[in-house]
Amino acid sequence: MPSHLPPLTALRAFAAVARQGSFARAAASLNVSTSAVSHQIRALEAELRTPLLTRARNGSGHSSTSPTQAGTELLAAVEEALTRIGEACDAIRGQARRSRPSLTVSASGSFASLWLAPRLATFAGMHPSTAWHMRAIEEDRPDMAREGLDLTILRLRPGAVRPPDQLLFEETVFPVCSPALGPLEEPAALLRHSLLEEEHGDSPEKSWRQWLSLLGLPQTKRVVRFSSFNQ
Repeated sequence: MPSHLPPLTALRAFAAVARQGSFARAAASLNVSTSAVSHQIRALEAELRTPLLTRARNGSGHSSTSPTQAGTELLAAVEEALTRIGEACDAIRGQARRSRPSLTVSASGSFASLWLAPRLATFAGMHPSTAWHMRAIEEDRPDMAREGLDLTILRLRPGAVRPPDQLLFEETVFPVCSPALGPLEEPAALLRHSLLEEEHGDSPEKSWRQWLSLLGLPQTKRVVRFSSFNQ
């Protein structure tokens, strides 16, 4: 193994300039300043004691920056080395992913944010060796194989539960109002206020049309509808 190698950052900067024919474009691709790239190339050429690039200048006869003969030889070696390093890093990441157990869980957006997220964070802290992934999916019963899910939390009506489903808990749905309104003197007082509603076609219990009908009240146009609970 060579006793001394130039810094990897300088070699990457040189390869970027040689490939792109421009210090500015190379700097942009590396997310550094043009002056930083120029400094790294000068230091690399000083260390190797030979020019590696022909600079593009007005009237110089060069339309772009290109490698010299020595630069061409170095570029081939650097690109081969960077490719092999990248492949080795990808292989190691893949092995780490395969060796680390993972669990992908899905739920509706509102349930995921209000109930699942805080509990999953606590549970994940108790099992740091597991990689967790939570997804918000609105489908009533998503295709678990297609979506890559290990566990999904569904909102189902009684009678729709089937093996291997396990009941987590039941829920009761009913209207609520802002505490600032205080007790309403009669149900008809609802009609004086704007009513908020989540659009959910297969859940009539979330519709004010259903509740107003049960209360014997006429329908109202003062309903503000939202496409999701999070809104």
